[in-house]
Amino acid sequence: MAHKILVAVDGTDESERALEYAAKMAREMEDAHLTIFSVGEPVPNDFIEHDKLPEGETEREQLEKLWEGSDRFHAEHEQVRDKMFKRMVRRAEKLGMEPDHIDTKYASREVSIPAEIVNEAEEGAYEAICLGKHAHTGLKELFHGSITDRVKRQAKDCAVWVVE
Repeated sequence: MAHKILVAVDGTDESERALEYAAKMAREMEDAHLTIFSVGEPVPNDFIEHDKLPEGETEREQLEKLWEGSDRFHAEHEQVRDKMFKRMVRRAEKLGMEPDHIDTKYASREVSIPAEIVNEAEEGAYEAICLGKHAHTGLKELFHGSITDRVKRQAKDCAVWVVE
């Protein structure tokens, strides 16, 4: 049976260290597979707020402008994401992972980032989630906890590896 490890990444040094740790652990296992997973941000409100569109245009013209803005947003983020995935895959290969044992996956955020990570882990029947520990401060973390803390609390039936 294959060992499946989900590595949550966001392009930071912390997520790169998480990938390195997961790849080293996977090398020690027989038939281990890594999935490098990233959660993207939804389209910003600027692209979907009707009151920011020029007046005097038909509804169809306004909708076309909304879609153009949304498409532009997604295209720019797709380029950044693809570049990050390529860099991460190369790093895992340099650490000894076989190319056919590395996958990449992206989810557009529909709920919280921690919930997306945990949902992917559950749906994909992963044995472990590996993510970096970020040193965040502020009110958001005070009230909601860090992404790492929330993944640890929400994950069921799989290990959570937090890499500093």
